[in-house]
Amino acid sequence: MLTQNNQNYSIHFKYRKEKESAPTFVFVHDLCLDATMWSELIREMDQQMNLLVFDLYAHGKTTQSLLPFSIDHFTSDLLALLDHLHLNKIHLVGCRFSSFLAFNFALKRPEKVESLTLISFPFHFQRSTFVPECESLIQLLKLDRSLFEKKYLLENIYPITLHKAKIITRALRRVSTETIVNPYQELLQWTDFDLLQELKKLKMPVLFMHGAYDPVYPSELAMILSKYVFNSHFMLIPNSSRLVPLDQPAFAASVLCQFLASSKSSVMISTDYQSHINSMYRLIERAYHPKTTRRRYLRMSIMEQGIHVYWNGLEVKGNWNQRSAKEILLFLILNRGAVKRDTIIDAFTPDMELDKARNHLRVQLNHLNKIFQSQSDKSLQEMLIISRDSIALNADIQSDIGTYLKEIDHLFWAEENSVDKCETFLQMLEDYSPTLFNSFKGEWVQRISKNLNSKFSQIMTQLLIGLKKDDNIPMMIQLLKQGKKIEPYDGFCNEWLAAIKN
Repeated sequence: MLTQNNQNYSIHFKYRKEKESAPTFVFVHDLCLDATMWSELIREMDQQMNLLVFDLYAHGKTTQSLLPFSIDHFTSDLLALLDHLHLNKIHLVGCRFSSFLAFNFALKRPEKVESLTLISFPFHFQRSTFVPECESLIQLLKLDRSLFEKKYLLENIYPITLHKAKIITRALRRVSTETIVNPYQELLQWTDFDLLQELKKLKMPVLFMHGAYDPVYPSELAMILSKYVFNSHFMLIPNSSRLVPLDQPAFAASVLCQFLASSKSSVMISTDYQSHINSMYRLIERAYHPKTTRRRYLRMSIMEQGIHVYWNGLEVKGNWNQRSAKEILLFLILNRGAVKRDTIIDAFTPDMELDKARNHLRVQLNHLNKIFQSQSDKSLQEMLIISRDSIALNADIQSDIGTYLKEIDHLFWAEENSVDKCETFLQMLEDYSPTLFNSFKGEWVQRISKNLNSKFSQIMTQLLIGLKKDDNIPMMIQLLKQGKKIEPYDGFCNEWLAAIKN
């Protein structure tokens, strides 16, 4: 191992140089891991190749300065390393998050990249889905690192073995939460750029590898979208999840060597067929931008005639009214899917002795877990991730009441004219029932109900003052008639109606 000093920190790397004329592969590890994720794959590589691995900034044995890790940080570090080793052209390989880093580097410095290999490349960066996913991940990191580790293992390797788990957890525990969070927060600013059009800019040969058991992005769709690169090659890796170098190191090394040995030229296509392909691309782009592929989508509904839980659109049947199952699930969802055990205890059993409260919660969680594990869809068996201190939901989550609360809060602060704001408010009142939370137990639910009613009262008062100022009597009357179910006190609406008539 060697180090390269760079701006008050040292880049830790290992360079196996066989000969000057041999091709050089540069392997970039995933965010929150280190270069050891490539160790087994490198052992399987052709001995005639030059191989470079290094630890990212603030990962593994690479030190850090006062600056946070960023995407541009990676670009400058890699350029410094290539300059130090006198490497003009490289075959760049990235996996998962680092595949995006490698992709971005190839766009900015194409003269340095002879070929590009993107493993488990994240083809989709739409703000509507990526933002809540990132926010949930960041919250989980800050709340409980052990839960984040479990989620990372579940989503990225197949099958989970002790050997692979040790490589991941050993690397993960050396990286600070801030180092992991910063790049995700940076990506939140990138989510509206057109990824498909950016892929078209790549001119070098590109190899895409995708695990057959990738739980986040379907391999079938990845294969189609990989063709947006002019000179692309796609390989489906069997019996693998997202960390292909750990799941199938020998297979992946063989694919890399074959890719390097091939001509890597694209197949010539006639003008007529190219026209058909372009038409297909246009169809994909129209469907791609407004939609998202979701494969772990949990939704809870409490505003549509009873309590319903849906998994990827299909209802999850169970005894939701027993052992506070629906309350705990809603509590988790409203708290972005991850909470401390003590937080649940404080919300549900604040007056109970601590040891008794913990046992009580353990029984409740067992019941909730049994509901998920009794379903025919086996993917639900890993829904709850439970550690000694925290509980998390392993899914993209949503509840109709959570969305409703956000919309009410937005309306409260919205600077719209009184008429438009009133029309929106009246539509929202149609979806609300004063008995909405009657079947739920716990003071925390009652606090939500009281806060909601307080917002209703404040919005109604704002609107009445604004409409009266505009002399819009008909809309004031409509608001007062429909608003009786949320009036600040009994008789409020009748008092206003009587005052209007006089």
